[in-house]
Amino acid sequence: MLNTNSGLTYSFNAETFALDIRVPIESFELNVFAKKESYKLKPETVSPGAFTNYQLYATQTKTNDSISGVLDVTGFNKLGSLTTGAIVNKDNTEMNVIRTSSYYQKDLPDKMQSFVLGDTVNSDGNWSRSANYFGVKWSRNFSTQPGYIYTPNPIISGSAALPSVVDVYVNNQKTFSQKINPGPFDITHLPVPGNGVGQVNLVIKDLLGNEQIVTKNFYQSPILLAKGENDFSLESGFLRKNYGTKNSDYQDGFISGTYVHGITNSITTRGRFELQPDRQAAGGDVAFTIGNFALLQTSVASSNENIRGNGNQYGINIENLGQFLKTSVGVKRFDKEFSQFASSGDETKPKTRANAFVSFPIPLINNNIGIGYINQTNWDSDPFKNVYLSSGFALPYGANLSLSYNKRLDNSNNWGAAIVFSVPLGDLNTRYNHSIDPSGKKTDTYTVSTNVPAGPGMGWSVTNEDLKKNANTNITVNSNAAQYTGQINVKDGITTGKRLGVTGTVGLLDGEIFKSRNIYNSSFAIVKTEGLKDIKIYSQNNMVAITDSKGRAAFPIRPYEKNKIQIKDNEIPLEANTEILEMNPVAYARSGLLVKFPIKISKNALVRINLPNDNPIPAGATVTIDSSKENYIAGRNGEVYLTNLNQTNKLIITWLENKCELNLEVDMQQQQEQIIGPV
Repeated sequence: MLNTNSGLTYSFNAETFALDIRVPIESFELNVFAKKESYKLKPETVSPGAFTNYQLYATQTKTNDSISGVLDVTGFNKLGSLTTGAIVNKDNTEMNVIRTSSYYQKDLPDKMQSFVLGDTVNSDGNWSRSANYFGVKWSRNFSTQPGYIYTPNPIISGSAALPSVVDVYVNNQKTFSQKINPGPFDITHLPVPGNGVGQVNLVIKDLLGNEQIVTKNFYQSPILLAKGENDFSLESGFLRKNYGTKNSDYQDGFISGTYVHGITNSITTRGRFELQPDRQAAGGDVAFTIGNFALLQTSVASSNENIRGNGNQYGINIENLGQFLKTSVGVKRFDKEFSQFASSGDETKPKTRANAFVSFPIPLINNNIGIGYINQTNWDSDPFKNVYLSSGFALPYGANLSLSYNKRLDNSNNWGAAIVFSVPLGDLNTRYNHSIDPSGKKTDTYTVSTNVPAGPGMGWSVTNEDLKKNANTNITVNSNAAQYTGQINVKDGITTGKRLGVTGTVGLLDGEIFKSRNIYNSSFAIVKTEGLKDIKIYSQNNMVAITDSKGRAAFPIRPYEKNKIQIKDNEIPLEANTEILEMNPVAYARSGLLVKFPIKISKNALVRINLPNDNPIPAGATVTIDSSKENYIAGRNGEVYLTNLNQTNKLIITWLENKCELNLEVDMQQQQEQIIGPV
């Protein structure tokens, strides 16, 4: 019996003995296709280690010689990482050492959370602001899972009565095709632009050539969270004053918290509170899309301070980032009594802050023109008003021309303008810059440069002003161990300054000391190639290092991501064999890992074998190495190419019903591939 309750109908033709069954499309199973899956990665287990980032500079001018540097020391293991840093300055008269940040951090990638104890920075939001402090912080950290999709992503639905092919177009660009079975389907996690208006078109073609088009508009913004997603931060500690100039200037204590929630895919709310002994504040903001063409943000906050009393802040911003026209308008209003987080008594107190921006295409120049306006009035100082304009032209042969202009509209009435022309000439980049400063002074700057490679290599630049005896010359050299820089400044034919610099990292992992270009706050990998030197190492398809005399190379990698690390088969010696040429390690931040390519060294040789009568063994004879049982076929003139040889090798030669044996001695110290024989 056929169940007709689901909308199924049928008819039977007795003359043709045919049964015609009609089923609603929604009765078929829904097929879901994802172009980009949301996924999480588990970093590899951390081995204990440590590293020091350094940036050292020696500067000489007409009046002073100085040495400066920035040092960061990090130790790490499976419990997390501990970092402390310092700035060092020494001139002709004194030497200063200022501590920067000292903190312990533990990341939890499976929960996308981080815990920090020590010097850190608080979260802010739409109405607050960030500040340095010493204390604790527990927060969501989406960066520990770069593959996880936590922002809204359009879902577009369709249906097909017959097996079909769907072509997916995003903003009129074909992104992929998908074969589908009859029935309804959803396509999710499309590779759409991360900000602004967009459109997805599905072109569905069935087996009979019928075509239908499904269209969906969307508005994307990194501010929005997907429905049900949460972001949070809880902080407590003591605000730090004079960061970078004093070691430990900690003052006001505080507790603060922020919570963000995606109510729907188009509405995200945020709430925040700040508690201090003499100040309390709380506020919230809402971001939501208006249809599929704009994003509106509103915020309101209130503060209470022992001296100033109660004050409020209000804000609204609307943006429309279309494929052609882009606009943004925002206004914030501050009560005189409103107190900002971590404010000082002598800072400027804003009254209103307004900004507007518009960008639109000009077909004549095949580019956009952008116009912006900023206006800030203050309770206790003069206003700031500024308008700016920028545009550019894409010219033939890869050349570019950009224009910019800005003018103050307040009491200063200053203005400035610049024209920049750049064109590549093979490996050289050339650039011309004509600028006018507020005083009316015109400056023409000419620059010729080369790019600094990602791996070992050199880049340089030379800049001249007004075609006079004024020049700035810079050179940058990358090695496996560090990056070296040099700079010479000449004005009116006289050298006015020289500077030498070196930046890099020295560390310890797996009981071995390593050197690398600067890791900064990222991660690093140490590649081992079983002692093979001068092997090029590639990361994300860029050559980043060359192995040293011990077959090692260290270089920075991105944390919490699959890092594509490769060696190339045609760049390793012929006697080296490996079945693995690519590895994809995932590292914790501020830590390192070992990447060992399982390379087997094989001593190979071309051997010429003669019979006792001095005639070569016949072509096609089988040569077997007794220790490995590997078989090789002899060629003309008794030649056979043997691999995986030892110092002493027993060879067994057979052909037809004949058999003979011989012992082959190989010089294991010789680096070049050998030709042995006749034997």
